[in-house]
Parts: sequence; C-alpha cells; structure tokens
Amino acid sequence: MVVNGISLPVTSTLVLGDSISVGTGDGIATGEGISPPYGTRGFIARSLFGLGLPFINNGRGGNRISIDGNLANSWRRLAPLDQCRVVLCNLGTNDSGGSLAAFQNSYASLNRVVVSSGGKLIPCTLGPRTNATNDGPLRNDTTNREFIDVANAWLRTNPFGNGYFDHSAAVCDPSDQTRWNPSFAVPASFDGLHPMPDAHRASAAALSAKIANFIM
Repeated sequence: MVVNGISLPVTSTLVLGDSISVGTGDGIATGEGISPPYGTRGFIARSLFGLGLPFINNGRGGNRISIDGNLANSWRRLAPLDQCRVVLCNLGTNDSGGSLAAFQNSYASLNRVVVSSGGKLIPCTLGPRTNATNDGPLRNDTTNREFIDVANAWLRTNPFGNGYFDHSAAVCDPSDQTRWNPSFAVPASFDGLHPMPDAHRASAAALSAKIANFIM
C-alpha cells in the first residue's frame, strides 16, 4: 500500500480513546460521518479511513488512561491487539485533575500490554480544555489546564520510543496552547472540550501527513 508516496505494510490499527475519538462534536451541523460511511467521525478515524487504512475504533465516551492501563479493566477494548500491531491512543482528557505520576504509570502499564502482544503504542497529546466561549479555562478552574500542560510536555518526550502524534499542536492557537485555534469556525468546540468539525479536519490532516512514521 502506498500512502503519501511511501510504501507501507497493510496492518490494522487499534484506536483507544474517549468521546473525542468517538467523534462527539464532529458532524454537528454538517452531518459528516453520520451518513454512510458511518463511524468515520473523530480525527483518527477521519485520517485512517481517508487513507484507506484498516482500523478498529474502540474509543468510548468517558474512557480514561487509568482504566485502559489496567488490563483487568479493559480486556474487551484490548482484545483486538491480536489483529492490530499499532495502537493510536488518545486518552487522558478524562484523567484531568489527577496526578502526572498516575497518568505516566497508567500509560506505562498500557504500553507493556501492547508490547507484550507484539505491537507498538503511539500516544496523542491532549487538546484544549476551555469554556465554551474559548476565552478562559473550563469552569474557571485551572487544575485541568495545568494537568494537560504537564501531560503534553511528558508525551512530547516520546516516552515509548515510537513517536507521538501532536493533536494539541494541530488544534491549538499557535500563540496560546490553552486555547483553540482562532482560525477555526466559531465555536471551535461546542463545550470547550469536544472539537467541532474544523478542528477534527485539521487534526486528521496532520495525522495523515505523519502516519507513515507510525505504521512502518
């Protein structure tokens, strides 16, 4: 299979994520991903489907890395590892307010499970968490914002050596990583947390441009 001029092996990708990976907010007002082909909402699914790459989207609203990092609690979502050699993980938003150490430990546990199955884990950085008007933190509470900042800084160190996808860079204001990109249609998020189609399209395009780095 040739993607972006690069010959790639045909391998399935397992998507682990929360409501953002499911596509909550994507398709609002436009109907994208609601009509056939179904299930192509969310930036990861948009990218992989658009490139014709096989994938299983096991994202689920409310998921946390603290759950998926524990095999006993997430075996159903991780069952497809037998068929998937790449795991794109967009988890962590629902862990906001917790500690960085707990986030790191849960991610490390998940990585051990993926590696033991012969796969590799590709984490995604976390997007903004603002109020609905994009002019301040969610609920005027900086705790969530501070967690996202330190979590993203750690993910950008490439902790598992397989690379990472910088979803945050694709959707944030380049001059202020705590806000959504002002070039997106207003609102960029209907609630400050779930991206609208403009943000999903931008992140999908950025992921598609990098995909060869992850699935080789």
